Amino acid sequence: MLKIKTKKMFFAALLFAGAGAFAQPHYPCEWPLDKSLRHLDKNGDNFLSPAEIGGDAALLERFDMDKDGAITYSEIEFVEDKEKAKKKYPDYVKPAPLVHKAFEGAPKKYKNVLLISLDGFDRRKIHEHFKAGEMPNLKALNGEGNASTLQILDRATCTKVGHATMLTGLRPETVRVVSNSKFHPIPRGYTIFERVKERNPDMTTVFISSKHGNVGAQTAEEANATISAKEPADYVSEGGPYLLAKEKMDFFDDADKLTEETAKAALPQIAKLGEKPFLMFLHFRSPDLEGHKYGGDTPEAYEARKLLDVKLGEIFALLKARGLYDDTLILVTTDHGWDPENAKGHKWAPDTWLISNCPRLRAEGLSVDVAPTVLDNFNVDISSLKPAPNGKSLLAN
Repeated sequence: MLKIKTKKMFFAALLFAGAGAFAQPHYPCEWPLDKSLRHLDKNGDNFLSPAEIGGDAALLERFDMDKDGAITYSEIEFVEDKEKAKKKYPDYVKPAPLVHKAFEGAPKKYKNVLLISLDGFDRRKIHEHFKAGEMPNLKALNGEGNASTLQILDRATCTKVGHATMLTGLRPETVRVVSNSKFHPIPRGYTIFERVKERNPDMTTVFISSKHGNVGAQTAEEANATISAKEPADYVSEGGPYLLAKEKMDFFDDADKLTEETAKAALPQIAKLGEKPFLMFLHFRSPDLEGHKYGGDTPEAYEARKLLDVKLGEIFALLKARGLYDDTLILVTTDHGWDPENAKGHKWAPDTWLISNCPRLRAEGLSVDVAPTVLDNFNVDISSLKPAPNGKSLLAN
């Protein structure tokens, strides 16, 4: 088996510089490319530049998902998963976009942001529940505001990389998280929590996750034990994605929790919020948990989704009781969709969504657009950031 030694200084310099330091896109990776393409990688940075591709139109058509003339590790992984899924589910039909409403009035920026992730909540399930008159709290939020239909374009459709890109707006290679089993801590200063805190030290930042492993701050020892338990380890992880970022957060809780416990952890933190602006992230591990255990179309997954809506209602009610609701941008989204036919996984599940109390949303976007939306709301000049997010704000001006 190929042994990977993390070239810390080499990759740290490249990742810190970001694409902006190069005349062309440049997203090096610490893990090797697929063997069938490795011979093209002349400088060994696990990234295929336009020069290395040499104008191969067929190669670009197959792998260059964002049409920037280059091919990344994550684009290759995404395409290979897609091609396997197409063979496994030849009759797969993409779920319809969420209904997007026309809007009027001046743009509004909110004092606070509450970002909620419902892990593995496929877009087709939103349609099913709304059509059945279920999930009244999420439906009311949608009625008050708007919805964006999101897609995953160039990364693995898994939890760890999904949240790493959601909370940074950066490519998997840049944040050093490319899959559930290939990851390091996100470099310091890259998350939305750190970036808003840097520009407004009075900002209260709250991070509550229900998955210590995939959406948490595992130590290096914990991370490597997790990796080796799943598959033979071929590298040494430096720790979980938020190991460094948590140092700058006012409240950080990544203990494993079920839906009821996650809501119980969140409500006291909301009750403590005062006059200072806040950025709060709340992660629920359902319906991903039930989907993996029972299947995405089972009664267990169905009830799990309904329970999530009950807890959303409790959270929204407390925000209103505290007089915080009207000044808070609420963004409810997911990290990935779900494979069809009552599958127990999400090997290639790129159909996601975002529902908000803000009416002025773009109708369509990418999952990587969530972080720029948060930063834009807080009036952070996204173009000035280094590295700058790859996505763009969903807020319509």
